[in-house]
Amino acid sequence: MQTRYLQKCITVLFIIVLLSGCSGKKSILPAMPKDGKGKIKVMAYHEQTFQQKFGDLFAAKYPDIDIEVVGMDLLRDRSPEDNPGDKLISFIEKENPDLILLDAEQVAPLVDKGKLLQLDAVMKQEQFDTTGIPNLTMDFFRQLGDGQIYALSPTYNVSAIYYNEDLFKEHGIEPPRNQMTWEELFLLASRFGQLSTEQNPLYGISTLFSNPMDILMNVAQTKELRIIDNGGEKLLFDSDAWKEAYSVVTDTIKAKGFYMADGTVESISVNDTKFAKRQSAMTISHATSVKTLQGDSSFKVGLVTMPINPTNPEVSPFMSFDNMYGINADSPNKRIAWELLSHMCSPEMAKTFISGYGLSLPIRNEGITEIGGMPAEPFTMLKPYASGDSGWGILDKIKVSPEFQGQVYDSMNQALVTIVKENVPVDEVLEAMQKELQERLDLEKRK
Repeated sequence: MQTRYLQKCITVLFIIVLLSGCSGKKSILPAMPKDGKGKIKVMAYHEQTFQQKFGDLFAAKYPDIDIEVVGMDLLRDRSPEDNPGDKLISFIEKENPDLILLDAEQVAPLVDKGKLLQLDAVMKQEQFDTTGIPNLTMDFFRQLGDGQIYALSPTYNVSAIYYNEDLFKEHGIEPPRNQMTWEELFLLASRFGQLSTEQNPLYGISTLFSNPMDILMNVAQTKELRIIDNGGEKLLFDSDAWKEAYSVVTDTIKAKGFYMADGTVESISVNDTKFAKRQSAMTISHATSVKTLQGDSSFKVGLVTMPINPTNPEVSPFMSFDNMYGINADSPNKRIAWELLSHMCSPEMAKTFISGYGLSLPIRNEGITEIGGMPAEPFTMLKPYASGDSGWGILDKIKVSPEFQGQVYDSMNQALVTIVKENVPVDEVLEAMQKELQERLDLEKRK
C-alpha cells in the first residue's frame, strides 16, 4: 500500500512538473490592454520635441495609446540638492511617471530607493535585439546599475573636432587625426597662429563663443582633474596637474593657437564665427550638419575625435546620454512603458536620427558609415566615460551656495585672463586663487 501510494505521489508530481514546463515562465510584464487603449506618462524636456522624435512613429503602431509628457519644470530646475536624485525621487512619488528621464548619476540613487524596474530579465524575455549596439555601450548601462541594466538611452551626444580641409592644404599642414592628445592638438593649432597677421588673422582652433574656460574644462575632463578633494574639504588648484593644464591652455592662446574673445560673448551668428570666416582652422562642436558650421561660406570640412587621455585612449568624457530612460518600478503601465522604450531604441528609429538639420546619434550605431554626410567613425569609435567630471559633481554634492560655485567659475576664468593679458606666471596666479577660494570654502562650510 505504501509503495503504491508513493508511486502515485511521484506520478502526480511528475505531471505537475510537465504542466509547469508546458505553461512556460510567467511573463514579467502584463499583456497589452485587449482593446489596445491606454495612457502613459513620460518625462521629457519638451513635449513637442518628444512627440516629433519618438511619439509620432509610436502612435502609428499603437494609435490608441495616449502619451502625456510631464516633468518639464523639474528637468529645467538647476537648484542644488543634498543628494543626486532627491528632487527626481520626490517627483516620482508625487506624479508617478511611467517612463523616467534621468542622468547617469541618478541611476544608482533611484535603484537604491527601488524606483526603477530591472531590465535585464525583461530584455531577455522580450527578446530585445541588441544587434548594432556596441558592447561597450551596454557595458556602460550595466556599470550605472552595478552590473545590471535599469536604464537605456536611444541616443547620445558626443563632441568632435571639425576642421577646414582647404586651410590645411593651403598652408601645407598635416590635418588632425583621431585620438590625438591635447598637447598634440595645441601644437598643431599653434602652427596656424604663426601664420597670423594683423591684416589676415588666423587661429588654430576656436569654439562657438570663444570662451577659454571651454577649452580649459575640456582639458581638465580629459585628464580627470578634480576641483576639490573627495571629502569636499580642500580645493586642488595648487596641484601640479592644474598648473600644467593652465600652462598648456594659456601658452596656446598666447601663440594664437586658440582664439580668445575680448569679453563675454552672449550670442553670435554662424557667419560671424571664426570658423565660418575661415579665420580658424578647427572648431569644436557636437554632431551637426556642416552648414551649421560653415554658414554662407563654402569649404571642405573634415572631422576627427576629441583629444583623449593617453592612459585611457578608448574612452571619451565628451559623450553623454541625453535621453536615458528607466521604467518606474511602481508603474501600472509597465507593458506600455516597455513597448515605448524598446520602440525608441529600435533599428527603425535609429535610421531616423542620422540625417536632417538636427542630428542625434543612435546607440544602435554599428554599421553606420555616415552621419549628416560626415564619416561616422569619430562619433562611434570611442566608448562612454563614467567619470571625468573635473570635480564639478563633487562641488554640487557638498553644501555650498550657488554663489560660491559661481565664484569658483569666475575665479578660474579670471585666472586665464590674468595669465594671458597681464603675463603673470601660472604658479603665482593659481596659488593666489587657491588661497582666496579655500578661505571662502572654509567659510561656506561653517554656515
